[in-house]
Amino acid sequence: MLKLQTGFGILRVPQGQSGGIGRRAGLKIQSGSHRVRVQVPPLARHPFYLMSFFVYLLKSEKDQKLYIGMTSNVARRVKEHAAGKVPSTRHRCPCVLLYTESYPTRIEAAKRERFLKSGPGHRFLKTIIAEMVTSSLTRETPA
Repeated sequence: MLKLQTGFGILRVPQGQSGGIGRRAGLKIQSGSHRVRVQVPPLARHPFYLMSFFVYLLKSEKDQKLYIGMTSNVARRVKEHAAGKVPSTRHRCPCVLLYTESYPTRIEAAKRERFLKSGPGHRFLKTIIAEMVTSSLTRETPA
């Protein structure tokens, strides 16, 4: 059993199977008699590879319309919306953050954002909003 300390944590590789497991993990592992060499693919060295991306939902308090967006930093992005730096929500401020989802890659977050902007995605968001409203109402009513 080989134990490799990588930037992603400890990788345990059974002896004789290092190539297959390493390829599945996106790493090239070459083991000799005394040393192990791990080559990290260029994409994994990129800082965005280790970042999380978020899809978020804002609701305008002015006209009650929804805005769906994607970012790597939700707090910063919401501040930009509040400051009027985003053209699509500048005239609809103030906005409230209703919902977020986290994804490991920008591609996955972009696909989810595209889905949420579609008809079935809007129906999904309406059910989420309805559940949030009913759950907040049930918490506020005295027993």
